[in-house]
Amino acid sequence: MSDSADMQDDIADAAVEANVKRARQRAKDIEEERAEVLRILLATEAGARFFVWLVEEVCGLHRPTAGADFNPNGTHFREGARHVGLELHHRAMAHARRAYMVALVNHDPRAR
Repeated sequence: MSDSADMQDDIADAAVEANVKRARQRAKDIEEERAEVLRILLATEAGARFFVWLVEEVCGLHRPTAGADFNPNGTHFREGARHVGLELHHRAMAHARRAYMVALVNHDPRAR
């Protein structure tokens, strides 16, 4: 290869590396913004009540996923909803554990 081709490859590699760094930083910034929004949501009474309702009631985090009729379509649907609930639960545990635990104690219908 010529020196010109090597230089162009080096420039292309540097550009790709810079793009990867920017993309990683952007992903990190987005994740931190989401974590902050979750902390703000769980810091309010209404937000905490809404979040627990969403995870427990809408997503059915602690409900069985197999229906009484054992319809596989219904089971798959409930498994998908539960997967969303698990993702929300894990994010709350990772970014706002104490506020989430307080919200569960205060607003989880299973705790009453």
